[in-house]
Amino acid sequence: MTADIEELKNEVLREIGRNVVLYQQFEVMLKLLVTHGKFSGYVCDLQGIQDKKKAKVMKQTLGQVAGQFLDNTLGEYQESNEELPELKEKGMHMSFSFQIQTDEDFYVKTRENIAKLVKERNDLIHHFPLNYNLNTLDGLKEAEQYLDSQRESLLPEYDNVKRYLKTLDQARKQFAEYISSGGMKRQWKLDELRQEYVVKLLGRIIEVAKRDDGWTLVVHAGQLLYQNSPDQLKEVKKKYKCRTLNDLILKTEIFDLEEESTPKGGKRTIYRLKDGWRLETHPIDEISN
Repeated sequence: MTADIEELKNEVLREIGRNVVLYQQFEVMLKLLVTHGKFSGYVCDLQGIQDKKKAKVMKQTLGQVAGQFLDNTLGEYQESNEELPELKEKGMHMSFSFQIQTDEDFYVKTRENIAKLVKERNDLIHHFPLNYNLNTLDGLKEAEQYLDSQRESLLPEYDNVKRYLKTLDQARKQFAEYISSGGMKRQWKLDELRQEYVVKLLGRIIEVAKRDDGWTLVVHAGQLLYQNSPDQLKEVKKKYKCRTLNDLILKTEIFDLEEESTPKGGKRTIYRLKDGWRLETHPIDEISN
């Protein structure tokens, strides 16, 4: 009898470890879904945002992260109401959201199942030794049945979350491919140009030198740029392969550029900021006339 008890006790202890590991893996998968399933921010800040979010999520309990998983991954889809600046002061802004489309019945059932799993996990960690007498054959048999039943309850949601995580990984790879595509690289380069100090000065010049009709003379802007930032202007033109100031203005794609006749029958070029765009300017962007 003693040998039977010891053998069964070892099996029960093995099953306790098995279930604990399964719950740990389940919790980690939920945390990965919460951490990587939704993010938003300027590209230059994304890594820091993700690192900060991961550090926070990894400290949370299974119950806390399960609630966020239900809200973010299985919750009703909502368009972001975040108001983004039309021209981002810090560069390109990106948002990514991973959600599983389900009906209400599936959502409610999943919510109930996960709530049950959280309770059973807490019971396993905190109360299991108090609920079963592991020194008797009957107590060990009862414990073994409970542990097997617990595992069977966990596995369906475990497999679902594992499948969601695999799908998220595929989606993130597609997102990465899109980011590295030619079109996205062009957009990043364009956004980089728009953040150049010289381009912001072009916006500042419009503020201080525009005519009543909203247009500014390019020749006037060129004079002010050469007076206030000659080296930066030269570097930017070289960096973006622009022969003239007109080329640079057009390359930003945020300014309108036109020619108009002069009173003496000549031509001159004027520019203005396109509708719906704005440039952030700062007190340091003072223009000396």
